[in-house]
Amino acid sequence: MILGGEFTVIADNRLRLERQEALTLPAPEGLQSPEDAVPLLHKLVEEEPYELLGTLFLDFQNRVTGYNIAYMGTMTRVAAEARGLLLPALLANAATILLFHNHPGGDTRPSPDDITMTGIVRQAVYILGIRVWDHLILGDPPAYQSIGQLMAPRRQPRPFRLPPMRPSKKARPKSATRCHGTRHNPA
Repeated sequence: MILGGEFTVIADNRLRLERQEALTLPAPEGLQSPEDAVPLLHKLVEEEPYELLGTLFLDFQNRVTGYNIAYMGTMTRVAAEARGLLLPALLANAATILLFHNHPGGDTRPSPDDITMTGIVRQAVYILGIRVWDHLILGDPPAYQSIGQLMAPRRQPRPFRLPPMRPSKKARPKSATRCHGTRHNPA
């Protein structure tokens, strides 16, 4: 018997990845470097008047298994969140991701926001065991810029470590903190 007569509807949420045959290109056996993906990425963003930000999915042998264009912006910028880039990579079971976006004006110099986004995504996927191979900025073909090469000295984020567990002084009862072997002699 339910008391009160009110019910709450709880949604049944399911996520799925839908595969579409979107682009047919000769697939290399495995990429040797992020730069090997530049011709493919130029095909994905060719003649787009707006900035697109996406992720190329790779398996453990650096073979391309798919891609996702996660965000579309204006002619000069794109607003993005790391989770919009990472959720499709998780669903695609990617071992490695290659971030990419285009600069429709042709200038491949990264903005401070481009570098910040790369760092945020690297930190976010580190704990998930996904490697960010690089972040490529695409200009007019064949121009590109590797943010990974610019960030080489700080390429890998610091390992995530939980702080050591220490008992709190406030958690101990007062009687435990005042027990120093003294005797109480009632006189």
